[in-house]
Amino acid sequence: MNWNIETAIDTYRLKAWGDGYFTLNSSGDLCVLMDPENPSQKISLPELVQRLRQQHLQTPLLVRFTDILKHRIVILENSFQQVIKHYQYRGGYFPVYPIKVNQQAQVISSLVQAGSDKFGLEAGSKPELLAVMASLPTNQGLIVCNGYKDREYIRLALMAQKMGHQTFIVIEKLFELDLILKLAQQLGVTPNIGVRVKLCAMGSGNWQNSGGSKSKFGLDAIEFLEVLEKLKAAGASDCFTMLHVHMGSQITDLNHIKICMHEAAQYFRAAQEQGFEINYVDVGGGLGVDYEGTHSTEYCSVNYKLEQYAETVISSLSAICRQYQLQQPNIVTESGRWLTAHHAVLITDVVTVGRKQTHLSPEVRLDHPSQSYLRLEQLLEQLESFSTLPFYEEILAQHHCLQKEFQEGEISLQQLAAGDSLLSHAQLKAYHRLKEAEEVDSSLLAKLEESIADTYFCNFSLFQSMPDVWGIGQIFPIVPLRGLHHIPNARGVIRDITCDSDGRIDHYVDAIGINHSLPLHRFEGTSDYYLGMFLVGAYQEILGDMHNLFGDLHSICVDVTEEGVRIHHIKEGEDVAGVLHQVGFDAETIKNKIREKASQTQLSSQQQEQMNQVVNQALQQFTYLSSNESD
Repeated sequence: MNWNIETAIDTYRLKAWGDGYFTLNSSGDLCVLMDPENPSQKISLPELVQRLRQQHLQTPLLVRFTDILKHRIVILENSFQQVIKHYQYRGGYFPVYPIKVNQQAQVISSLVQAGSDKFGLEAGSKPELLAVMASLPTNQGLIVCNGYKDREYIRLALMAQKMGHQTFIVIEKLFELDLILKLAQQLGVTPNIGVRVKLCAMGSGNWQNSGGSKSKFGLDAIEFLEVLEKLKAAGASDCFTMLHVHMGSQITDLNHIKICMHEAAQYFRAAQEQGFEINYVDVGGGLGVDYEGTHSTEYCSVNYKLEQYAETVISSLSAICRQYQLQQPNIVTESGRWLTAHHAVLITDVVTVGRKQTHLSPEVRLDHPSQSYLRLEQLLEQLESFSTLPFYEEILAQHHCLQKEFQEGEISLQQLAAGDSLLSHAQLKAYHRLKEAEEVDSSLLAKLEESIADTYFCNFSLFQSMPDVWGIGQIFPIVPLRGLHHIPNARGVIRDITCDSDGRIDHYVDAIGINHSLPLHRFEGTSDYYLGMFLVGAYQEILGDMHNLFGDLHSICVDVTEEGVRIHHIKEGEDVAGVLHQVGFDAETIKNKIREKASQTQLSSQQQEQMNQVVNQALQQFTYLSSNESD
């Protein structure tokens, strides 16, 4: 196989899922582009890792590229403005970022700085609302208040409006309306009320129940009419200024967006016919990210581009307004996942590799081989027949018989090991043979790739840094950071360092789309081998847990200035004492108890002091594995 940089880019589908932000240089290093249209602003990830190591920041670490955040909000706004101009749409566009997607202060401030004066923020709780009020200038954009609300939440939102923020309190449940009107009267505020309706239409994918009639939030048609009647009765019709819908998160199919928008447009028309002058229609989230780069309706992909999404949203409302001669409302989107996914990269190092192939020679001869072993040996001699899936399945069935015989005590451990070794060597030979063939059964090749894959144990916790992999089978692209000018000479599957069998990744993005193993370089343990895990900027950091008490990673922000690459907002990961404190263990108490136990043993005074030093040092250590341990 002829291997070059373009082959490597295709192998890992960098162009398909990267949206132009990731590429390789001539040395085979993975690079990040702050702006796909400006290749001069390019950062080599291996060089960045080396620079961070000189600052005593070891992997695993999370790198945030704030310039990518800024670029995303600019192209989001530009795409909608272009469609608005094309349709001669008279309403405005207000992009709103729901901070639940990533509440890190630097993420929010980067988006606020780069967004236009119409860029706003969304909150779903009291803490989030306080963060939003502190982050958004009073003369910029909208504040949208979603989620369940108590008296204090609503009062805080109304006070934000009194301060000068353009704040919308979205009714999710019927009881909220009376509370909003009562508190608004007490505070002397005319509230901006949004009403969220449940659409009958529902998208597809891992998050399909976040929209549709099964949605956790919003009002059905009966409840919606009840709210309209209550507003009329209270003389507060002018307070209803925003219609809110949510099509679902990560909608994979453009057709679902079209159906949802047609229904949302009908709700807008119905409210207008009831006499309500609604100035804003918030279409919620839904704009998806093509995590796997297949441009399909698979759960982790999308079959549309940003421009198509914007056109669908604008054209649906434009059509209903023209048909019924209605005032065209301002349009609000809450595209948090699309804005943030690309900006963050998790970088980890390979700790060790478990080889799939055994060290036993396939030519080993047994004194009394069983019939199953002999039959397996006979089948494996027919290497040319490996080109068919049925033949391979017959071999696996025969190998299973051999395992069964061992379980029943009919054959020795040596005979089982010899059979395993025989199969592993044959699989490896067959894989390399099929890779060179012109026509290959792709399903057979995938099975062989999985069978020969080594296990790469990496220095991270899946539950802390990529919880959606464990929770919903989310797919994230993974790519070696360097050496990609050389052809990968191994297949690998990735496991984390937690003591949990679920700490594994089962699906990978490669040239064929989604595979059960990943092309990697053989790891010999003599030099660092880094992997980048991409598109982790949405939800992963805030959803992470402390399984095995692996805490937060080191994290940094990176951007490009006229002086070069700037590293800022360095946040060191949690130490052992810190994570223990979060589960109720005080470091001083631990030290005192261990010191007391040591004094009651037969350890010498010197050994006791050594024990105390080891404990003190351990409490100050990063919770992940150290890459520079010394004896």
